[in-house]
Amino acid sequence: DENVILLGEEVAQFKGSYKVSEGMLERFGPNKIIDTPISEAAFSGLAVGAAMMGMRPVVEFMFWSFCYVA
Repeated sequence: DENVILLGEEVAQFKGSYKVSEGMLERFGPNKIIDTPISEAAFSGLAVGAAMMGMRPVVEFMFWSFCYVA
């Protein structure tokens, strides 16, 4: 799907915590796999805004409990 993007801390270059996004940067490119700052509130807001504009963001939180920070 052209509208799907992956957002999260270190999901591109470092392949995410526990290597959850390993191989995705090479397969889908830097426009689809996006490293974000270390701010759950920031990339959660980015995902909400992207969804409001028709994108289909997938957010990778390093730990599930970090979603409460956002």
